[in-house]
Amino acid sequence: MYHHDDKTKHEVIGATKNDVLTWDGSSVLPTASPTIANAQLTTATITSETVAASNTTKLTVTGTLVSNIQPYYVTTITSLTTATNYTMTVAQLLGGFTSDVPTVNCTAILPTVAQVVAAIPNYINGTTFTHVYRVAPASAQAIVIGADANTQWTLLGNVGINTNTAKTFNFIVTNAISGTVYPTMVYSIAT
Repeated sequence: MYHHDDKTKHEVIGATKNDVLTWDGSSVLPTASPTIANAQLTTATITSETVAASNTTKLTVTGTLVSNIQPYYVTTITSLTTATNYTMTVAQLLGGFTSDVPTVNCTAILPTVAQVVAAIPNYINGTTFTHVYRVAPASAQAIVIGADANTQWTLLGNVGINTNTAKTFNFIVTNAISGTVYPTMVYSIAT
């Protein structure tokens, strides 16, 4: 709850995701507080009432506080048999897991950062997510992760995935048009 009057500063008291957030007072609306950074007030209603005893106007702003912090992600497995270079869909990338049996060595090209940002609810700069790309043991081929055509992603380290392995990629979205991909763990897959 925001509370403001001429004697107290703006403060947040127990506001969490989807709590009703109210602010009342007689001066300017409160500015963002570090306590609720990365959140937004949606469906706000502003009402005013004259308080006769103090000859002031009381404003009340009520709405729902929506946090940009995602508690978890749902993983969707995309199964492929790749025969040529292709561009990953945003749904595939954000789904978190690709299992591929490539018939030739191929490049999986990333969608642009802008396309990814458009699909992330309550996106903020610095949003991160992971994607695991698995090349199945049945394949003797490899996959390389490639930057999008606009080179909005910066790829760091070895972005190749050999047969019988899976690699985890950490994505950091710096802003609406740039991001970095860090390949991290490589897993060997039993045949």
